[in-house]
Amino acid sequence: MCTNFYDAFIRHDNDANLLLNNSRWANADHLFGLAAECALKAILIQQGIPSDNGDIRKKGYNTYRKHINQLWDSYQAYMQTRIAYVIPDENPFTDWEITQRYAPEGTITEQIVQKHSAAIAKVRAVIKQAELDGVIP
Repeated sequence: MCTNFYDAFIRHDNDANLLLNNSRWANADHLFGLAAECALKAILIQQGIPSDNGDIRKKGYNTYRKHINQLWDSYQAYMQTRIAYVIPDENPFTDWEITQRYAPEGTITEQIVQKHSAAIAKVRAVIKQAELDGVIP
């Protein structure tokens, strides 16, 4: 199976918004984190991070095989040398964890989800620019 981070970004982002609109905070938040992660990985690959069958697997590039709470800072460092597709300096996903998918539903509040929703809006703008530039199909 081929990995397609761009396609996964669109799917996770769409589903996260459906869940957000239905006050399903925990799953919406989880998918916002995954959507942001997939978006940044899609751009990283198009900007020179090597991939194998669409996934970042090459030895020496483990810093980009992280989840969004850690990937945000690695992405920033890489893209600063390119001055393209820049995201905000402050990492809004420091409080997001992949393991939150196992957390009780009530631990993810609307306030947390709204913060991550605002962050993904900025990531969406970066993806849109990459689309307009022809970097992302």
